[in-house]
Formats: sequence, structure tokens, C-alpha cells
Amino acid sequence: MKFLISSLGRSKTIGNVLDIIGKNDTYVYVHKKEVDEYAKYMDKKMIRPVPDSLRGIVFVRKFMYEDTKNEDYTLQLDDDFSGIIYRHEKDEFETITDPDHIKQVVDNGYQVAYDLQTPIFFFSGQTNPTLYNLHTHVKFSGSAPSHMGIIPEFMGSINYDTRFRVMEDQDISLQAKYHKRYVFVDERYNFRFHTPYFQEGGCSTNRNSTVLQECGELLLKKWGASCIKYNPNKIQVQVHFPF
Repeated sequence: MKFLISSLGRSKTIGNVLDIIGKNDTYVYVHKKEVDEYAKYMDKKMIRPVPDSLRGIVFVRKFMYEDTKNEDYTLQLDDDFSGIIYRHEKDEFETITDPDHIKQVVDNGYQVAYDLQTPIFFFSGQTNPTLYNLHTHVKFSGSAPSHMGIIPEFMGSINYDTRFRVMEDQDISLQAKYHKRYVFVDERYNFRFHTPYFQEGGCSTNRNSTVLQECGELLLKKWGASCIKYNPNKIQVQVHFPF
């Protein structure tokens, strides 16, 4: 098992993430020109160089997946991860920042997905996750956010479609549902991140209204109106799973 972090321009803060998830089972993927800068703040053995020609998060995600196909499973994380929040029959949220506890949460998601023989699992994309009752704390359908677990053994022909400069997570979720019928979503936990989409660093350089509109239209063209509800005026995409 490996945590995979794609990072861009955040060498000085990457240590904050490593303190939370641990350093023994983590790879940080950075472009070759940034390797020496990141090596000032972390063990160089953890750094996986990405060719400078691969610009854009979908190319990096595809590279990370293909670089770790020998692993039982991987979990991709953004480079501003700040912990897991949950609220189980309590009034206040609790935040998990202990590496061992985080690994247990992720291992559980992997085990359920493995039992279902589906390659993708993830956690709540809602801002305020809560366990409402015993019938709503997990789902077997949904659109993956950026913190996606992948089990290479079950992927088959499923892979990142590099035409999607953004919305690559929605597309690969649809692929997994189409081929395997299930994706596993643990609604009890939400992975928190520090920075918004358009803040400097991370994948912000590839995300703007034009790119969002182009990829929304591509998602609609690829999967059809029965799967994709797209409003070009609001640049909004709603994913449905009729299979």
C-alpha cells in the first residue's frame, strides 16, 4: 500500500502532510525540475520524479497509477491534506491526524472494495459528513473526489482519460461503475484540505472557467445525457449512474 501525493510549488509545506500520513508508505510526485527543492524538506527516497513534459493533473494521476501497479492498493492525496474529520452520533466534529488511525480508515475502505472486486474506493465529498443512521453511512455509487483509492488488480482497461484536464475523477468513476458496477464510498469520513481550487500552487494553474466548460462538454459527449447533466452557463456537472 502507498499514499501517493502529487505536488507542485509547495516544497516548504509538504512536511505538514507527511507528519499526518507518515513517511514509511508515501511517495511524493514532483516534476524533475523541482526534485532538488523538495529534497531540502524531505527524504529524497520518497520523491518520485515526474517528466517535466507531463503538465496537468490528469497526466500526473495517470503517471502515478501506472508507476504503482505492483501495489495492493494506493490512495492519491493532494499536497494540502490536513486530516480526516468525522462525526459519529456526536454534536461536534473530530479530526483524525494520527498516521496509524488514518491508515486504519483507509485500510477499511480498501477491504470493502476488495470484497466487492471493484477497483475504486473513496470517502465523503460532503463538507459536513455525519452518520445519520445505519442505512446511510456507506454508498456503492458516486463520483470520486481527489482522494481516491485504487486497487490495480481490478482495474483492467480502466485508466485516466488524458483529454480531461479537470473532471478526470468523475470520468474514472463512471468507468469503474460501467465495468464493475460498484464503487465504494464511506460517507462517515471526509478528507480535509487547506486550500481552495484557485489558490497558487497545486493544480490551480490548470483550472479556469474555460477548461471547466470544455471538460464538462467532453464528459457529456463521452457518457451521454443519461449520465451527465451539464449546465454550461453555471459550468456545473451532475453525474448520474444508470448502470
